[in-house]
Amino acid sequence: MGRILPAFFGNEELVWLTGGLLLFGGLLIVAFHHYWTSPAVGAIPVLRIGFGAVLLVGVWLTYRG
Repeated sequence: MGRILPAFFGNEELVWLTGGLLLFGGLLIVAFHHYWTSPAVGAIPVLRIGFGAVLLVGVWLTYRG
């Protein structure tokens, strides 16, 4: 793992591609979770709140940290 992560982050195109695919996949999950009937659907709003909290902390640390 010690050699893989620096090599991964050293390739800017791979980082952007991976981030874009993860963003697209996450948006699909959030967009279509209303159509699911599983009990796990309840986890989506919780994850949304958690992501919002992490985002706010990141923005705060960016400007204040």
